[in-house]
Amino acid sequence: MKGKGEFLDMLGYVSKLGGNIPVHGIHMPTHGFVDDLRKCDYTLWMGMNSTILHGERYFREASKRVGPDGKILAIGHSAGAMNAHFAGMHLPEEIRAQIIVRAFAPAKIIERNFPFAGTQNFMSSNRDILMKYLKQVNGVEFENAIKSGLLRVLPAHPDASTFNDHRIKSPTFRDPIRTELLDFVKNYDCR
Repeated sequence: MKGKGEFLDMLGYVSKLGGNIPVHGIHMPTHGFVDDLRKCDYTLWMGMNSTILHGERYFREASKRVGPDGKILAIGHSAGAMNAHFAGMHLPEEIRAQIIVRAFAPAKIIERNFPFAGTQNFMSSNRDILMKYLKQVNGVEFENAIKSGLLRVLPAHPDASTFNDHRIKSPTFRDPIRTELLDFVKNYDCR
């Protein structure tokens, strides 16, 4: 995401998919493909960046707002999924138990045994350039995530980009995001 305007547009898009529910988010600007990969590699190595610190603080605030029995739905896209994972590592167990993560085109596959309340990773078909990268880097681990159901590979929507179906606003992700939002609202009696 290049700027704050694009970020606000994305929040509006996600809110609309959920029937105009209030959506909060953390802005993580992109700086180009190569620089973003460097930041991801640094984050995987160090387990920390400024966005992770903001995410940790946001999860703590959200936990206070929903109370100890409430749930928090975190929709992470690309590096945002990785940042949600690392932010969760710095949280107390009782807050992690409130967080349900839905990772779309994740830069890091969030493991099921990671102590969130629930995790599911979604990836586009082989049209996503990140999926090709993850397959090369993680090989067997990546294939095991698919076989175990931890990573759900979605068929590319006919209107999706044929070169790189990675964007959060991809038609491939539209219905799964909508389903996750509406299920969360229904299952956790959100108002």
